[in-house]
Amino acid sequence: MGRAGMKQVNVALRDETRGYLDEMSAKNGRTLSEEIRVRLDRSIIEDRFDAQTKEFGRDLMWVAYLVAEGSKWALPEGADWHSDQCLFKALRVAVDAWLADLAGGLNLRPLSDEAQLNPVTLGNATANQYAHLKPMLIKNRPGGDNVGED
Repeated sequence: MGRAGMKQVNVALRDETRGYLDEMSAKNGRTLSEEIRVRLDRSIIEDRFDAQTKEFGRDLMWVAYLVAEGSKWALPEGADWHSDQCLFKALRVAVDAWLADLAGGLNLRPLSDEAQLNPVTLGNATANQYAHLKPMLIKNRPGGDNVGED
């Protein structure tokens, strides 16, 4: 039975993929179909970004993961960067160091004397804007982004 605005699609999945999706749907309190739709929505949202930006996002996730993994011997179980001040500081240092290394590998042009852009002002304004925009991005859709929808 179809739902309004939805079409049924049959997809064959490898056993490991199906098992993982079953596990994650239970963990996230969703049906398997809902879990698959959320994940497809996220991949469509990610298509808005160029390849380098997608890689940048994955790199940030790995840096955060590695900070948490590197601290397991020293901190209580369950400590993570978003609940532990020490790990948040370690993540900030790791991201700054990683960005410095990344900049060294890019072919960045120097700012011209005529530049009308202050990177600090733009960066701070962008962070502030995103802080206000983020709740709207995650408000209405399980995939986590409703930008561009009416």
